[in-house]
Amino acid sequence: GTAGAVLIRALEPLAGIEEMALNRDLNLSLETEHVRMLRALTSGPARLCEALDITRTRDDGKDLTSPKSDLWIASDRSRWGEIACGPRVGITQAADWPLRFYVVGNPFVSGPKTRRTP
Repeated sequence: GTAGAVLIRALEPLAGIEEMALNRDLNLSLETEHVRMLRALTSGPARLCEALDITRTRDDGKDLTSPKSDLWIASDRSRWGEIACGPRVGITQAADWPLRFYVVGNPFVSGPKTRRTP
C-alpha cells in the first residue's frame, strides 16, 4: 500500500556536466559532446547516482520533495512532451504493474521504450 521509494533510472544532463564526468571518471570534451557521450554519464540508476555523488550511506532516507533537504528534485517548469507508461525494468515481482513513466522520444530514457496503456 505505501510507496517506500521511487527509482529514477536515468536523467538528461543539462548542467554540471563537467562535475558529473569527474564523478564518473569519464573524459568528456564539452566541444565534442553528443547524446551518446552524455548518456554515459547518467544512463542507469548506478551511473546516475555516481554522477550526482549520491550515496546510500549519506543520502538514504532524504525527502526528495522538500526544498529544505540538501538533495531534492525541483521542477524547472519546462514542457517535456508526452509522458508514456511502460513495463518495469529488471524485476520479476509485479513487473506488469504500470509504474514506469518516461518522456516519449527522449534519447536519455533507459531501458525498453515499449508503451503500455495504464
